[in-house]
Amino acid sequence: MAFSMCILSPDEVWTLGVPRLFGKRDLKTATLRGGWSAPEARHIWTDGPEAEQSIGVVPPDRPIALTVTASPFVTDQIPHQDVFLFVNGRHIKAWRLKTARDQKLSAVIDPKLLLTENGIAILNCHWHLPKSARPSDLGLGSDSRELGLRFVSSTLH
Repeated sequence: MAFSMCILSPDEVWTLGVPRLFGKRDLKTATLRGGWSAPEARHIWTDGPEAEQSIGVVPPDRPIALTVTASPFVTDQIPHQDVFLFVNGRHIKAWRLKTARDQKLSAVIDPKLLLTENGIAILNCHWHLPKSARPSDLGLGSDSRELGLRFVSSTLH
């Protein structure tokens, strides 16, 4: 996983403690780099086993937490989703999600892991979802996206 520094738009620089909403409500596709479906009204799905996101923040002087509200794509054939979070190439946390409902996923990030450019600390988040699957391949309709995790909101604090 190699990340390059990128120029972030104002929507990609977050304020600590302010929740950001996925889907068409707030973020739309800001911060998303690859591995995502089109935004829906109140959420966005990952599309494939890898999804990338770049978030900027004023450089913190203490560890910060990334908290995401999300729900996994689980079925009788896929009883759980394994979710792995990497930030700037470093494995931060893993979860095993078994219930198709919104859940809070939180991970603490050491400020030494952050990349800084032009006074902004950058979190290049890489979400690895090895059990993502296409509902159409499972006989669950015609949706051909490779679903793993449905993101609703996210907060840095």
